[in-house]
Amino acid sequence: MTIDEIKNLTRPALRTEAADVLCCDVRTIDRAIQEGTIKSFRIGRRVFLPVKPLVALLEGVESHGN
Repeated sequence: MTIDEIKNLTRPALRTEAADVLCCDVRTIDRAIQEGTIKSFRIGRRVFLPVKPLVALLEGVESHGN
């Protein structure tokens, strides 16, 4: 999945999708959620990431990488 695909989601992103875009393990995403770096919410057992804050974070990571 790419940042553009995340931007076009009509639903909140999953942890696995964020991990795929960031090329990291889901446990890294879990740690960032616990630290408050990534916003999330839970419905039942599933954890979702609101798209707008996630995209802002991803674009910040991308711009620092250049």
